[in-house]
Amino acid sequence: MTEHIAQWFAGISQGSRLFDYLITFIVSCLPILECRGGMIVAGLRSVPAWQAFIICYIGNILPIPFILLFIKSIFAFMKKHNILKGFIEKLEGKTAKNEEKVLRYKQWGLLAFVAIPLPGTGGWTGSLFAALLNIDFKKAFPIIALGILIAEIIMFVLVIVFFYFLIIRPQKTQEKKEKAMRDSLEVGDEVITNGGIVGIVFSIKDDTVVIETGSDRSKIRVMKWA
Repeated sequence: MTEHIAQWFAGISQGSRLFDYLITFIVSCLPILECRGGMIVAGLRSVPAWQAFIICYIGNILPIPFILLFIKSIFAFMKKHNILKGFIEKLEGKTAKNEEKVLRYKQWGLLAFVAIPLPGTGGWTGSLFAALLNIDFKKAFPIIALGILIAEIIMFVLVIVFFYFLIIRPQKTQEKKEKAMRDSLEVGDEVITNGGIVGIVFSIKDDTVVIETGSDRSKIRVMKWA
């Protein structure tokens, strides 16, 4: 789900580099997506890796203090005025079910919950748990910040691996095949250039090829890669 939403954001526009930064930042701020979605968007929009890492981390961590400090008051207000009351109570019930797991391992439990990039985990959910379980802000925030950093490192590695096997490796393989084909050219071979010219190889010299084309056997010199 995260990947599909991130791909939708990545395809919104092909604007300036500043717009790429903005989209990456906004996605990283959003729940569910967070830095995981931000890293995918950054990869799809060719944002340099180190820039993407910084932007995604800042975007992911920005909402955390507000969640820790104000979410309980916001939930209380919404329940009082019957705004999404059922959803909030369901969320609180889910938190209560996981309370034992988080509190059993204390800081380590919260850290693991934020750091492991799985559906339903992350900075937003971890902050919500910390707030509803009354974990002190001074304890919760550094743990969540560290968890987000670990999650982003994991995603950073996964995105690199993903793009290597999906794009870079096939591209290198194709380039090797094309180079091998060019190196194996011989006089008399029939070729088709990238521009669609059909001809017969007349001579080969270094990186250039002379081909004969047409009924009048006109000679054209082209680069091997053409």
